Amino acid sequence: MPEFILNRNDTNHLSDFVEGYVEAMFFTNGDIGAEDDENRLNRLGTYRITRKAWRDIKDDCEAFRHAVESQHGRAVADLLSYGTDGYDARRAGNDFWFTRQGHGVGYRDRDALPESIRDALSETARGFGEAYVETWRGWIYHA
Repeated sequence: MPEFILNRNDTNHLSDFVEGYVEAMFFTNGDIGAEDDENRLNRLGTYRITRKAWRDIKDDCEAFRHAVESQHGRAVADLLSYGTDGYDARRAGNDFWFTRQGHGVGYRDRDALPESIRDALSETARGFGEAYVETWRGWIYHA
């Protein structure tokens, strides 16, 4: 299977965590249910994400980090920004998308993290519920 490569054609500065989140969102085609066009988001590219969608994505990622810090402490929240041996912030962003969307893969599968941290991150991500992504007139929306 070929490696997925994010069609990153915007000029937004993104943290590694946010970039990982967007990468996973595009990898799953935003869960938009477009079986007839399973690469729609990546074909459009990140340039087609609306300004409001960028704000929503960044706000969700930041809110997740704050929720993790308030519920589980700063050390756990720092994993989302800095990672640890064998696990980086980009993968943490992937896992936020996968876990909140219920893909059956995510934080719980990361052996580089202690089980208690995997459970804590999974619980918090699921608490955010699913995100909704739509395309309309060639633009990508996130809510």
